[in-house]
Amino acid sequence: MWSSSAVTRAGHELRTGGPYRITRHPIYTGMPGMLFGTMLMSGPGIYAVLFLAGIIILEIKLHQEERLLMETFGEEYVQYKRHVPQLIPGLKWEKGRPQAA
Repeated sequence: MWSSSAVTRAGHELRTGGPYRITRHPIYTGMPGMLFGTMLMSGPGIYAVLFLAGIIILEIKLHQEERLLMETFGEEYVQYKRHVPQLIPGLKWEKGRPQAA
């Protein structure tokens, strides 16, 4: 249900299957990967700037979306967050440090 801004829609459901079983935000995992790959293939230059700008924009949007999901789904989302990493499959953050899942 990706959109340019974090919104809920009528009948919005928390998806936890498919790619959402391994990362809460699979699109946000893939987008920096594509930008980074483009930068590697084309040389840094302007793509380094685009990569950094993309990371900043995605980070802002990610926090907005997380807040909205918490407000919309409450405890259901809290439980989901406990089991599924935010961006990097297999990586969980505990007490401010990454831990292998």
